[in-house]
Amino acid sequence: MFVPVAARFNKTRVWLDRAHDNDVYSALWGNMLYSRYGVPYADVNRWRSSGLQWGDMVIAATIAKDRGVKPDVVLTSWKKSKDWNKVWKEHPGKAKSEAAKGKGKPGGSPGKGKPGKGKGGG
Repeated sequence: MFVPVAARFNKTRVWLDRAHDNDVYSALWGNMLYSRYGVPYADVNRWRSSGLQWGDMVIAATIAKDRGVKPDVVLTSWKKSKDWNKVWKEHPGKAKSEAAKGKGKPGGSPGKGKPGKGKGGG
């Protein structure tokens, strides 16, 4: 069967564009994970080659940073349960201790004093 040169060229071009897009996505996500969470690019490559999605990597890095553990520990927990809420509860960290101290609670007291006194109370 004869395939026109233009058709063969377009198939090759589309394939190269997809490969290039994957490289760009990997570079962007890898850079973000390193700059925000300190995840080495080698870990990102290892996770991607094991089939992990970008969103799962970001969630794992976020939990790891917040809870003070390594992302691999978080990912191991997630692979067992496939439930990020369980993983979040399984790794107590600084977020839990700050809540116990009263920091970061919604609806906390804005300050002492009578309403109408001070800045913006008027």
